[in-house]
Amino acid sequence: MSGTHEYCLGWGMRASDRRLVHVNDVPKGLECRCVCPECEAPLIARQGERRTWHFAHKPDEDCGTAGETALHIAAKQTLADLNGRIFIPAETIRKEGWPIPNGHSSKAMAKLDDLMNYVIPKRRASKSKVRIEPRDWTDQGFQPDAVMERDDQALLIEIRVTHGVDTEKRRRMWKVGLGTIEIDLSKTDRNTSPDDLKKLLVSEAPREWLITGRPETWVKQEAQFKKRLESEASRLNRMVPRDLTTRFYVNACPRRNEPDFASVDVYPCLDCDFSGGHLGNLQETPIWNMLSEKIRRADESAMLCAHKGDPNDLPTERQKDFVRLLAGSDLGRKGGLLACLPNRWEKDKAFTIAFISAHPNCTKCHKKMVLRRNSKEQLFWGCSGHPSCTETSRYCPHPPLNKIIASHEQERSKQSEEIEQHAEERAALARPESGPNSLSNLATPFPRHPPKG
Repeated sequence: MSGTHEYCLGWGMRASDRRLVHVNDVPKGLECRCVCPECEAPLIARQGERRTWHFAHKPDEDCGTAGETALHIAAKQTLADLNGRIFIPAETIRKEGWPIPNGHSSKAMAKLDDLMNYVIPKRRASKSKVRIEPRDWTDQGFQPDAVMERDDQALLIEIRVTHGVDTEKRRRMWKVGLGTIEIDLSKTDRNTSPDDLKKLLVSEAPREWLITGRPETWVKQEAQFKKRLESEASRLNRMVPRDLTTRFYVNACPRRNEPDFASVDVYPCLDCDFSGGHLGNLQETPIWNMLSEKIRRADESAMLCAHKGDPNDLPTERQKDFVRLLAGSDLGRKGGLLACLPNRWEKDKAFTIAFISAHPNCTKCHKKMVLRRNSKEQLFWGCSGHPSCTETSRYCPHPPLNKIIASHEQERSKQSEEIEQHAEERAALARPESGPNSLSNLATPFPRHPPKG
């Protein structure tokens, strides 16, 4: 035969025992006593010095798929010789009834999804009985390439050389419910040696799970999944459901006053570290029935929040900005009372309200009035709209402001004392006496008029 694919045929079937052998392990020519695995025609072992050793058909005989068939059969035969001692890929067991994430998943749901997945790492299978293309499986509507059996457990093996498992066969495999692995030899040289083929089957060839979630694995993991769900449900039950407005803003978000969390809509809430998830998403999971009655009765658009702070005890950003504006304008000086506000005032809602309320509204333009001082250093209220509005009013001592003003006066008095003390120290410094060798006496006096030439 003249076809170039003949040089890919490295395996032939020995006629005596119908076992596949490599061309390197048989006598030359027809003495090999081998036949084609596909058409069973006699093969010739070509073992020359110029070309790669291979099996060939007799002239005028054609068998186009012999190489693929031979590699497929040789792989199954080698698998049986290995007693199933191959590496099994990592296996992910997913909680039954847990939805598969669709698109972007929030941080809370991603955490739940990780809890509902159990990953069994890659490991080498124990010694097993390997049956090649067992005929008793034809009643299931398909025939696996190999079945590894051990202690009443079975694992199906598919070997891919040209075509993978089609949809119909995979559907029937899924119906049976046994784990199935596919080993991919599609890119393997058809003339590969027995030692190389053994290495490929053991670990080097790509492999993946076609059907996972074996019954024996489910039995072991179901109790663990239940324990994880109960622990997570206990954590969620300690959270507070916070409703969303019609514009998808979170009502009473405890983090709304943080500098890096100005937005309180639902999108940053989904990825917040305090978020327990969206109730609408939790309703579709098995954890829903483990949640408290209070949470299940909340609006389905609500967000679970684990933040311990009460938002009613914190001032809003608008209130804090108003305090800074008024305090900075008080006393008509740079900085005003801003530097003398009490520590942590930004966390004290009662103080911010009292400070704003202490500043009356202008009776003329209705803007807030701020503290001013006259020429006699007496306090009075002046309109913040000055010079457009010159309205003033008498200042009466106000408790929220008295302590701040006293602190400001004390700081100002301290600064004045430091300035006076510094001036006195400079004045007290002794001036050096001018001696005959001092610079002032040795200096040549500058003539009042230039000398006449």
